[in-house]
Amino acid sequence: MWLPFFLIMIDEGLRIGEVMALQWSDISFESNTISINKTRIYRAEKGENVDKVLVDRPKTPSSIREVIMTARVSTLLKQLYQIEFSENDVTVLLTSTQNNDGMVFVYTTSEAKRGQPVKARGASSAFVRIVKRSGLPHIRIHDLRHTHAVLMRESGLSLDDIKDDLGHKNVATTEIYAEISPTKKSSNHQKFERYLNNEH
Repeated sequence: MWLPFFLIMIDEGLRIGEVMALQWSDISFESNTISINKTRIYRAEKGENVDKVLVDRPKTPSSIREVIMTARVSTLLKQLYQIEFSENDVTVLLTSTQNNDGMVFVYTTSEAKRGQPVKARGASSAFVRIVKRSGLPHIRIHDLRHTHAVLMRESGLSLDDIKDDLGHKNVATTEIYAEISPTKKSSNHQKFERYLNNEH
């Protein structure tokens, strides 16, 4: 479950609250898209709301968007669906998700939690564990969204395109995320060198 959970943030640029709020009805394998139309208010899911799933409209109107799934996200979500539901239901899902409003990310291994929506604490613990085992430097979950923006920038996409993908209201916010990485700087320098040498 955690692989598609975190990969969606890297490949699609979703916020953690947007990932946690995803329902199967938001996923269309037919059009290969994910509809972002709500966010989990996971910080409020404590006290008298500890056993509730609280959702709200996304952060801004521009946060309501549709993103195209990468091939690996689509494959992993199909596999996750097969784990969560019967083989017969998968066929129905591939043609229509209208009648299935279950949460996408639910616990699948723990008998005590099986079927319950993922909690923010569970996601944080899993992320810390994965980062530690991978030998990566300390990073936050939100940094995966930053990684998405940097990868898009490296691929040559404009800040306007990245802004729309991330659901930002204006480019100024996107500029914070989509910094020019060393790889992009090197590529830019090579283009400049070719220009200076009349190799364009």
